[in-house]
Amino acid sequence: MLEIIIVFTLAGIAFLFMLYAIFMLIIRKRISFKYPFLISMILCIVLACFGVFRAITKTYSKIVNEGDELFVKGAAKTGEITGKTVTAFGKSAYDGAGKVLRNKTVLSPQLQKKGIEAGKIVLEGNNVLQVYVIFTDDFKGDMMIRVKDINNEEIGRSTKFIEGKIGQANYFSFTFNQLTDIQDQSTIFID
Repeated sequence: MLEIIIVFTLAGIAFLFMLYAIFMLIIRKRISFKYPFLISMILCIVLACFGVFRAITKTYSKIVNEGDELFVKGAAKTGEITGKTVTAFGKSAYDGAGKVLRNKTVLSPQLQKKGIEAGKIVLEGNNVLQVYVIFTDDFKGDMMIRVKDINNEEIGRSTKFIEGKIGQANYFSFTFNQLTDIQDQSTIFID
C-alpha cells in the first residue's frame, strides 16, 4: 500500500511541476522558469526508476519464493532424463561388450560325430569369441573357428586345443587377428 502512495505522490508532484513550468514558459513567457520543468523531468525519471526497481524486486521475490519448487521440479526432471540416458548407455555398452551373437552357426559333422555340440557364442570386443562347448563324448583335440561376413568372405580364423569328458561343458576363448571385425551378420563355422 505504501508503494502505491509513493508512486501517486511522485506522479502528482511531477505533474504539478510540469503544469507550472508549462504555464510559466508558454503563458507568462518567462524563460527563467525552466527549473520547474527540469524538476518535473527529474521526478519522472525517479518515478520510472522506482517502477523498474519495484518490478525487479517483485520478480526476484517470486523467483526466490517459487523458484525453489521450480528448481526442485527441474532438478528432478533433469535427474530422470539423465538416469534414463545413463541406463540406456550402460545397457548398450553391456550389450556391446558381451554380445550374444545371433548369427548363423555351422558345426561340422566330423565334430558332431566326435561328441561336440556348440552352445551360446558370446562376442567380446570385435575379435574374441567365447564359445560354449558341450561334450557328448570324451574329446581331446584342436577346434578351429572360421568367420565369414555377410558376403560369405572369410574374415578370420582361430584354432584352439580343447579337451573334455562326456557330460562336461565349458566356455573356450577364441582370439582372432586384431583386424578381424566380427559383426551380427557373420556366419561362424566350427571345424
